[in-house]
Amino acid sequence: MVVTKDPGTGTEVEVYGKITQRFYSGKADIILIDTADFGEMLIIDGEIQSAAADERVYHTALVGPAIRGCEERVVILGGGEGCVAREVLARAPQAHVDQYDYDRGLVEWCADVLGHWNEGAYDNWRVNLHFEDVWSADLPTADAYIIDLFDVTAETAKQYLQLVGICVERIRSGGRLTAYLGDDSEALREFVKQIATVFGSECLVNCYTVCIPSYGNGESLLLYLERSAAT
Repeated sequence: MVVTKDPGTGTEVEVYGKITQRFYSGKADIILIDTADFGEMLIIDGEIQSAAADERVYHTALVGPAIRGCEERVVILGGGEGCVAREVLARAPQAHVDQYDYDRGLVEWCADVLGHWNEGAYDNWRVNLHFEDVWSADLPTADAYIIDLFDVTAETAKQYLQLVGICVERIRSGGRLTAYLGDDSEALREFVKQIATVFGSECLVNCYTVCIPSYGNGESLLLYLERSAAT
């Protein structure tokens, strides 16, 4: 049994199953637990990240709206499991993919242990890994940005808004950004409105939900942003 915590509410949730892998990356405590309801479940620093039963639902919902299939360059921020990269490779067959994650140990562990999830995405020549902090990295101009990082909370909202601004500056005209925000709530809806207020003159800003049963009750909220086409 592993005790996890919902970052949005602070509620503790007990996850029952057999721990099959436990690893410290040098930056995070990683647990892979085999559960009866959701199969393998990845837990990082006490927070559920993905589960075998529904990770494709989540990653499809996150990546799908950002990709049209004709992208030349796509940037992923976070997404250490490799499943975001898997979906981008499948949906944008010509795209060069830059993935930024500060935890090299986590990414290398996922490449080795979760290859049956990410389908060897990290071995694909089109994926270029950057082990850097996304806030200080020299991020490239791209057709799409996909953010798969932490939940937006009262403590992290300012930091997340800053990151969205960095990405907006680097998205090509007509390009898109999608991002995981956390459990759907009034506070997160207000955060999306704040993004729309700040960037609405140059971007279409919207949000959408997806139900991920392994995350618990309720739905997750995701951000969609599209940079206005040049006129």
